[in-house]
Amino acid sequence: MVKFTGHTITSDSALGGKIIEKSLRFNRSGSHRLNRTAATPGNRRTWTKSFWVKRTSEDRRMLHAYYISGTDVAVISFRDNGNFAFYDFYNGYRVHFETSARFRDCTAWTHFVVSLDTPQSTESERVKIYVNGSRVTAFNTAVYPSRHLEVSFNQNVLEAWGTEGTNQRLHFDGYLSDVWYIDGQALDPSHFGYTESQTGIWKPKNYSPTGPNNGTTWSSTTNMNANVFDGRVSGTNFLAQVSNGYYTATTAPFTIKQSLAVVTGDGYHWGARLNGSTEVTTGNLSSTMGVTDRSVVNFDLSSVSLPLDITNLQIKAGTGSSGSTYIYAIVVDGVVLMDGDLSNVGKNGYHLEFKDDSGTTATTMGKDTSGRANNWTPVNFSVASDFMTDIVTDSPTNNFCVLNYNGGSGNKPTDGGLSGSAAGTNGWRHTYGTFPLTRGKWYWEYRFSGNIDGSNGIFMGLAHADLTYERDINSNSADMYGRQNQERYANGTNTSSHFATVSSGDTVQFAFDADTGVMWSGLNNTWTGAEPSTGNSPSYTGIDASKGYVPTTGSYGSNNYNKVNFGQQGFKYTPPSGFKSICSEFMEMPEAKILNPKKHFGDLYYNGNGGTQSITGLQFKPDFVFIKCRNQGHHSGLFDSVRGTLKSLSTSRIDVAEYNETASLNQFLSNGFSFNGQGWFDVNYNNNTFAAWCWKGGSPIVDTSASVFFQPNYDVLQLASTTDFDFGTGDFTLEVYYRAERYDQTPYLFEFRASGGNEVGAIVCYVQSSGEAVFWYNGSNRVISNSTITLRKWTHIAFVRHSGTTKMYIDGVAQSQTYSDSNDYGDGGKPLMIGRRRTQSVQSWDGELSNVRIVKGTAVYTSNFTPSTTPLTNVSGTVLLCCQSKTDVTEAAVKPGTITTAGDPRPSEKNPFDAYSVDGVGYSTTADAGITEGTIPINGASVNRKAGFSVITYTGNDTAGATVAHGLGIAPKACIIKCYTHTNLNWDFQAFGTVRMDFNTTATDQANGQTQYTSTTFSLANTSNVRNNSDRGYVAYLFAEIPGYSKIGTYKGFGNENGPVIYCGFRPKFVIVKCTTHGEHWNIPVDTYNYNGVDKTLSSNLSNSERDMSGSGLYGDAVDYLSDGFKIKNNDGNYNRGGATFFFMAFADVPNLPHFNQYPTGR
Repeated sequence: MVKFTGHTITSDSALGGKIIEKSLRFNRSGSHRLNRTAATPGNRRTWTKSFWVKRTSEDRRMLHAYYISGTDVAVISFRDNGNFAFYDFYNGYRVHFETSARFRDCTAWTHFVVSLDTPQSTESERVKIYVNGSRVTAFNTAVYPSRHLEVSFNQNVLEAWGTEGTNQRLHFDGYLSDVWYIDGQALDPSHFGYTESQTGIWKPKNYSPTGPNNGTTWSSTTNMNANVFDGRVSGTNFLAQVSNGYYTATTAPFTIKQSLAVVTGDGYHWGARLNGSTEVTTGNLSSTMGVTDRSVVNFDLSSVSLPLDITNLQIKAGTGSSGSTYIYAIVVDGVVLMDGDLSNVGKNGYHLEFKDDSGTTATTMGKDTSGRANNWTPVNFSVASDFMTDIVTDSPTNNFCVLNYNGGSGNKPTDGGLSGSAAGTNGWRHTYGTFPLTRGKWYWEYRFSGNIDGSNGIFMGLAHADLTYERDINSNSADMYGRQNQERYANGTNTSSHFATVSSGDTVQFAFDADTGVMWSGLNNTWTGAEPSTGNSPSYTGIDASKGYVPTTGSYGSNNYNKVNFGQQGFKYTPPSGFKSICSEFMEMPEAKILNPKKHFGDLYYNGNGGTQSITGLQFKPDFVFIKCRNQGHHSGLFDSVRGTLKSLSTSRIDVAEYNETASLNQFLSNGFSFNGQGWFDVNYNNNTFAAWCWKGGSPIVDTSASVFFQPNYDVLQLASTTDFDFGTGDFTLEVYYRAERYDQTPYLFEFRASGGNEVGAIVCYVQSSGEAVFWYNGSNRVISNSTITLRKWTHIAFVRHSGTTKMYIDGVAQSQTYSDSNDYGDGGKPLMIGRRRTQSVQSWDGELSNVRIVKGTAVYTSNFTPSTTPLTNVSGTVLLCCQSKTDVTEAAVKPGTITTAGDPRPSEKNPFDAYSVDGVGYSTTADAGITEGTIPINGASVNRKAGFSVITYTGNDTAGATVAHGLGIAPKACIIKCYTHTNLNWDFQAFGTVRMDFNTTATDQANGQTQYTSTTFSLANTSNVRNNSDRGYVAYLFAEIPGYSKIGTYKGFGNENGPVIYCGFRPKFVIVKCTTHGEHWNIPVDTYNYNGVDKTLSSNLSNSERDMSGSGLYGDAVDYLSDGFKIKNNDGNYNRGGATFFFMAFADVPNLPHFNQYPTGR
């Protein structure tokens, strides 16, 4: 076990890693807010606001606002559905942005940057919104400001954090941390955070203001108007009157690193003299060129070597000016020169860290630590001890447990998720915490207020999150461990008078040892039983912490509620020795096998074009791709590297077996996949939108070799006659690696003849329809293999004449039959066909040939041998060496002439040397790959042991109880099996050894024929056609559970829109759900925004387009993806039928560092 300490983030000097110590808690019911009125306006055209937020309420809330009236307001807020919004309304929307993504996750912190720069000439550059380091591009509403617009923010009018300015409504509930306002600069998020390379997580860093301002009073040496240096760039009182000729702007020293500009009210030609000699200009500007009032005009520094130290800066208005012209500010490297500015945050800039909890004044709680002293006045906050303080240690680098507003009914949390309100009903209502406690020792406290009597109750303790929020503890306390008053509730049992009586204002304590499954409760620092650090006399035993119990508060009635403290406020009493606050600093987790899930699973969204295109964006080469059309009713398409590209299956259509494509997904790329056409299942249909879910298997990092795929459409490779094929009476070797799907046709490996009939000197090597390999000459089979060639596996076949005897070797073993061969295979050399017979196009087949080699004059093999496990090479006498290229079937290392094709043979990455690939290395045999075989040998494998995923192919043997290798080294929890050689057979889905369903229908758990799993094999319980019928080909996709990367389990439906929260230990990127007890569809939420509120869903067993599950209320989506799992947000029977059991499988977007801060860098 490795202790992950979220508090000690990397302080890499290059990245500036930062520990954020504190945050400020806002309580909507307490009308908490911060107020400030600036002395004078600042820059209303260019600024940056950066802040970290953790929300603890779901409805519309104002985060930051200016308000004069209903027709003059500027706001940063969260809308009703959780969409982030920034707007400026002055008799109509002048700026209006509302993200499509929704932010409703109270389990984690999120970083926002809003950057305004209205002087930009390009409209889309005037407003930029970033979330966790990435720019938001998907908006429900996007109204860009007009050029040079002065927004309402940054006036000398009251602004507020936590409410709507002077309007004092819609107060925020949650936490705010590390707030920066940069007045006069439009910055990107790299100034405030960085992406950790190993995990892809966005983390905070120290903002290091850069720029020329260093506290200098620039105006002390100017003979211009001193107001140029007061930091304002608007308003008539900032004019600087300049007549023709140079005026000294300043002689205070600074350095130009990138740019020099003036903010001007005129479009004339301006000049600057640097250090008394070097002159630069702004170019030939005129008032007719669209330069309007207060424009930023840049000097041309192309003739200057930068950086350049300046000790004297002079400015003049150039040709075309008459009388007085105006400049408002001088800008160096994008920063306005301002007198006395030590921080480079600008005139009204500030930094709020909320570190000082000694008071609730503007110089303590609301202190600006930037050096500008732009302090904020706190209203209604408290710094009183335990359960009261609003400056807390919950921060983006040490996240604490809170009550989950995404889970609960009736007693919605307030106080920043630290109070559960009264139920307001005669029924029980519960609210669950955000941290499942699966290991470690934990301590937390409750402060009870109200009455406990026949009409009012309270619950404190632990509960499993897979419980309805209305669970009545008196009639059903299964999976609940806690107390009401004196009563003890323990997993369905109730013991009265176990504890001391609780009165209003008391502090109730809990100490839970998840490692041993025991828990104690105390009252006002008196423990029932023994003091927990002794380990003796717990009130609760036998708690299975692996289920993921969470701290819980519940209420019954209307006049009681609990405050809860998980340690972020400082405890009333000292925790027992060894017991910790419930926060990420002390979260112990298994060592992360996967730090960056995006290197093993990813999703891609694309528009079809019906032709050739590459779909990229992954951080790996996929081995399994599942494609579904989003906007039209097309069937799904499934492709994997073991069966090979151009071979598709569909979960919504079983009347066709594996389809051999000619134009579809034709190649797996290092970062995605490519198409060469529309595809049989329309996976690249023109002008349609698609989702592709991609898993990494074990494909080699570097492809070893390749093959040629011969489809059942008479494909062939041809070479013209040549003397290189005139073998005479000498030795020769004809060899090939061969793989076929079926025996029903006759693959011709080598056909040396011109007419197709009996010819002197003609050699024909083929595999007959009964499955044996044959060496044929002049009307007769001369050598036949001892037995049939194994289907669907690579087999090395060699035909060798040595000293007048022709032999056949199968996988290096000489066959019994030989041929005394003195024939003259001459006649100047015959033409060669590979793949089918010259005159009979019906003799095509379905399979691959790889590493075809013809050696003239040499018997390469004269006795039994081990076939090469690396690609064949050009040995002495080689006249042909082909079928090794993954891009061109006519390419050859050695060839006597041009190779031509008929039909449509295709290059394939499949090859015999990588038939069994494990963790990026290809092997020829399972033994070399370290795969332990079962009773059915496998034909191919792609295994990602690190991520717990493998693709296996095998041929059924009709034996009940047969076992098949999976190669994972740990027992899988789920698998999907499909017979790909025969039609009208269902997809077989198996999970846990107890669940079996059809992956292509709505059928429920069939409770028979379940697959059992070991660390090496999976079993086939019976001989059903869908999983183990003789001589049929099957593909199996197997999934093991990897903590922090994948979660495979079940949950119970609630039957209402406020559905269950399912803890995964990570934020999912992909979830698939199926009801096991009722006939519902297989459903996949379509996550295109990367945050909460997934409002579209696809059914993998249907050919339908995606369903829109969005609504106007709080719960109008399919699911919310949270930092540690997902929440069902609908009452749809496919996700949340009341009392039903649902299977789910989830894969991570971020690694197993739950609760550390937030989400990955967005994409």
